[in-house]
Amino acid sequence: MQDSRVDDHDLAFGFDPEFYRAAHVDLAHLTRDEALTHFLVHGHKEGRCQSIAGNRETLLQQIPGDLCNLEIGPFNFPQVHGAQTRYADFLSTAELKERAASIGFEPSDCPRIDYVLRDMALEDIEDRFASVFSSHCIEHQTDLIAHLHGVAHVLQPGGRYYLIVPDKRYCFDHFISESTTLDVLLAHAERRRLHSLRSILAATMMTTHNDPVKHWEGDHGQPSLRVGASGGIERAITMHSDSLKRGEYLDVHAWQFTPRGFHAICNDLFEAGLSDLRPLTTCAPMRNRTEFCSILQKDR
Repeated sequence: MQDSRVDDHDLAFGFDPEFYRAAHVDLAHLTRDEALTHFLVHGHKEGRCQSIAGNRETLLQQIPGDLCNLEIGPFNFPQVHGAQTRYADFLSTAELKERAASIGFEPSDCPRIDYVLRDMALEDIEDRFASVFSSHCIEHQTDLIAHLHGVAHVLQPGGRYYLIVPDKRYCFDHFISESTTLDVLLAHAERRRLHSLRSILAATMMTTHNDPVKHWEGDHGQPSLRVGASGGIERAITMHSDSLKRGEYLDVHAWQFTPRGFHAICNDLFEAGLSDLRPLTTCAPMRNRTEFCSILQKDR
């Protein structure tokens, strides 16, 4: 099971020495073993891309555009395109466009939503897909195991789930404790549909700035608890209580991940038979970015 003592040396599971040497001219002279050693000692701390799945741009290139694909949570900036691509979101097309306009985005950039997840679950979708993609979505899922079940349901055998996930170390979640396998199991045991009081407290009292460049430079600011978040506990309790009474979802993060921790959780769930998605690769983030990339494959 997940061990918090394991360090970033486990990021070797997402390492491609040929790509690493080709992508970084100053390292082209290294042998395969030397390239791996460089990455483990220096490269991941420097934010060097380690494989073709190591950043948003190259990850998206791995998704075959001529096959049936599903993107979850595209909002007004869909990443996967193609005649057979379908889109799922919590809001309908009209609601997404209204929300986009309200915050100054271009409504016409919102795609047509084929599956409104407020009204249905992924398990209710009858279509099957070669791949599923989500960006900055999985950390919002109140029941991570249920979400992975749903993704596995819509995937064809051998299909892959491509994910872009915020790394808590380089975003506003910096001061919030990293999620563990036990946290995930508890949420599933509770059949959690709405966010916990812990998640709402974290969002209101423990977040900081969201500037990845500053985070990479070691400037993490201070959690809101320390910069005058008066009444934060009472406000969070009220928000949680209102959410439960009305059955309304609050848009906060349920999970805080690092690449190592995310890969370990997904592997724990797969090995325990709680997920049919086996983690293939999870890469360290590139410098000055908030996110890392991961690929899970339906193996059962």
